[in-house]
Amino acid sequence: MLSHLEQLEAHARVLALEQKEKQAEQENLRKMRIKIQQLRARRDELKAKLNAYTLKPIEEIISIQGKDIQTGLQEEENNLSVLQVRVKNTEGILQAFHLTGICAKKIPRGVCISISTAFQGIYLEYYYLNVALRQPPVIMNHNIPVFIPLKELEKQHLASNLKQFLSILSQHLNAYACRRYQAEQLQSRFGARLFGPLEKNSLCNLLILNYNTKVEESHVQIKTQLIYSDITRWLPTDVKINVEDLSASVQEQIKIHQTMFLEKPAHKAFEALLIEEEESMIQHFRAAAE
Repeated sequence: MLSHLEQLEAHARVLALEQKEKQAEQENLRKMRIKIQQLRARRDELKAKLNAYTLKPIEEIISIQGKDIQTGLQEEENNLSVLQVRVKNTEGILQAFHLTGICAKKIPRGVCISISTAFQGIYLEYYYLNVALRQPPVIMNHNIPVFIPLKELEKQHLASNLKQFLSILSQHLNAYACRRYQAEQLQSRFGARLFGPLEKNSLCNLLILNYNTKVEESHVQIKTQLIYSDITRWLPTDVKINVEDLSASVQEQIKIHQTMFLEKPAHKAFEALLIEEEESMIQHFRAAAE
């Protein structure tokens, strides 16, 4: 028992050193967070302006009227002042979209819109779609995953409300990218603590992980399902945990796990549970040694 306690205390010292390093990193992160908060405040200000602005169909967003770009330019060439005002408004709108992770540029037959995704300041990936300037507008090609309801969103919003179309599509894409990132982090960082690989579906709105946790003197195997019923969110809407042991102490621990997974990103929740278990074991052995 004493040998085991020494091992745990040695492990605790390693954790303490790591904690000091993390404190130095946290100071740098604190400064970065201040900058991020300033940028987010600016982004929110621009979002508010976007919400107050009634966006017109996509043709007018890029200052084009008519069936195609050439026709639009011909119709506007005798009204340069109106065109300049529209261009200025368009640039402001696209700049605001850019700060929210959405940007656009003109292409020969329409506009190319790109949507970037990120998780808590970590850039993940971007998606694009090329929209043809027809009546109504049509998506020509894209790299949006097939399980994102793009066709449905296109029919409902693209021609009538570009702002809403982009906002909802961005929510879907960012939530999916964040769920997938969490699953990847769980597998890469904590795969050794899992029984078998992490299970997930293509949309990553169902994650299943099997692992052990220690309750008092016993190891309990847990099967946890993280369910994301709202696919525009990256936190689960429900957490189901199955165990064979129905004792009161185990059920109490299960509630802790459920709360942790509901409130934190999956990989951070799992890490917090492991740290809590390590600390509990150290306290237990110290009490036993005394």
